[in-house]
Amino acid sequence: MCVILLARQGLDRAEKILSIASCLFTFAGFALSWLTWRRTAPALPEAPATTSSGPASVAVTGSSSGSIDAEASDVDTPQGTPAAPASGVHATGAGSVAVGGDNDGQIRTRVTGWRGKKP
Repeated sequence: MCVILLARQGLDRAEKILSIASCLFTFAGFALSWLTWRRTAPALPEAPATTSSGPASVAVTGSSSGSIDAEASDVDTPQGTPAAPASGVHATGAGSVAVGGDNDGQIRTRVTGWRGKKP
């Protein structure tokens, strides 16, 4: 139907109509793509809370491809467990380690012989 309408207008006038129509469709396409991009922009994920508490404890939120060696001997353990934080990476306790993501390296911690003494 558009072809028949444009054929009756003549070549010069049909070319002008198509130029205007293509500009309008191009602008509409850019507007829709921009709106789609704005709505689908990914929000940065919040890192989960990572807590390691106690002597020589290790917590890794992501994956760990390295070796983990944790040792504690003859250490006083504090009474009670600290409350888990809402977010962030926290390590409490002698020789404890907390990693808030992926780990590719070796984790090594050792605590020995301070029972009854302040470190």
